[in-house]
Amino acid sequence: DATVRLWDATTGTLRNTLTGHTSEVTSVSFSPDGGTIASGSRDRTVRLWDATTGTLINTLKNTSGESISFSADGNTLATGGSYDATVRLWDATTGTLINRLKRHPDLVSSVSFSPDGSTIASGDEVGTVLLWDATTGTLTKTLTGHTNKVTSVSFSADGNTLASGSQDGTVLLWDLAPTPPAPESIAEDVNKDSVVNIQDLVAVAAALGQAAAAPSAIRIQATAHLTLANVQHWLIQAQQLDIKNRNTQRGILFLQSLLAVLTPKEMALLQNYPNPFNPETWIPYQLTAPAEVSIAIYTTDGKLVRTLTLGHQPAGIYASRSRAAAWDGKNALGEPVASGMYFYTLTAGNFTATRKMLIAK
Repeated sequence: DATVRLWDATTGTLRNTLTGHTSEVTSVSFSPDGGTIASGSRDRTVRLWDATTGTLINTLKNTSGESISFSADGNTLATGGSYDATVRLWDATTGTLINRLKRHPDLVSSVSFSPDGSTIASGDEVGTVLLWDATTGTLTKTLTGHTNKVTSVSFSADGNTLASGSQDGTVLLWDLAPTPPAPESIAEDVNKDSVVNIQDLVAVAAALGQAAAAPSAIRIQATAHLTLANVQHWLIQAQQLDIKNRNTQRGILFLQSLLAVLTPKEMALLQNYPNPFNPETWIPYQLTAPAEVSIAIYTTDGKLVRTLTLGHQPAGIYASRSRAAAWDGKNALGEPVASGMYFYTLTAGNFTATRKMLIAK
């Protein structure tokens, strides 16, 4: 009926009726700040309205308004429709025509700005989707796949995917994510086959196995960065390689020795560090078998302060700062506890052990 109607979205009450178009209204769109409404019509105008008062702000003439889209900053309006094969870009404040994008093979039926405002997508009557640089108006990509009129185009929130709907009964999803550059040589790719895998690990292990590294140095590095489960998995993979290869043999021997280093000989609760501490400390421990692990912290008179529930943990040494249990010096209510002596008790399956620690503020 050539009108635009505004409704209260909560109650469904009619708020305002905007009149002025002389033919069917085919599209409406709010500006990003909600202050302006654009409406396109078959009367070959796009009208801009004050969303609060309903006052007509501007009329863009001799343009198709079957589809309209504001840029992310609200400064530019893109229009397209079934009167010609162009996308028009307008200054949304002054109504001045900024650019005409003319590479469609047929009448334009849909337009949309990307979320960052850098790209415009437009579809046409024969099923073509074009992508444009919104600043220069340059055609950047042609997407073909539809067999009939493209009725709608819409970007995902991150701008990496475009959805296009068509009268051919399909919605197509297009991947617009930038193609990453070809990877340069990877330092970890020891055998230079462009893949970092168990063969590279075995080669490194073989080289380490030939070095005269002190056991203590191996222990420090291993417990800080590796887990027992990691090394067990690598060892299984390595044993499936060519066992006759001397590099493989040396690598397997090194992984076996590393496995021995990472396998604790007894369950243990170790001294927290730093100690004394303020405001946080780390509590190391080691497990000879998988177990449900928790650490309870008590005052010297036996009152429970906090329980650290660590869940099911595999066997291994939890001695590094990244793997040990952490306590922030707060109770169960999130309140900092007072200075003084505290006890901490590790429970891992049937194993329990208790040590003392000191908060010094």
